[in-house]
Amino acid sequence: KFGDNGPVLFAYDNINIFRAVRHLRVLKGKPRMWNFTVRMAMKPNLDGIQELFGAKETAEAPQKPVEDLSADDVFLGAHPELAEIWEDAQESFFLDLLDTGLNKLPKDTKQYSNKNP
Repeated sequence: KFGDNGPVLFAYDNINIFRAVRHLRVLKGKPRMWNFTVRMAMKPNLDGIQELFGAKETAEAPQKPVEDLSADDVFLGAHPELAEIWEDAQESFFLDLLDTGLNKLPKDTKQYSNKNP
């Protein structure tokens, strides 16, 4: 499905979801769980990455000396340009949801007068 040119990333994850029982305050025995194994395959877009391998500062040298790394370096707030990309992606996602909910879902075909208040 992905063709022969370029890499494909595979990921597996196990998800356990507690299955609640209504109107039962004390569970006897083990809690009921749903167990799902999720699989994902993704073909990354590698356009423009070849020139990064040719330059020494991006292919061989670290982005920052290891001695200077801190826990804050992995948070999104430490990288404003990546935070802006993330916020744009979130906004686009929510706008797509709104567009689907307001413009693409079928309208109710029942008459409003027949509905109970």
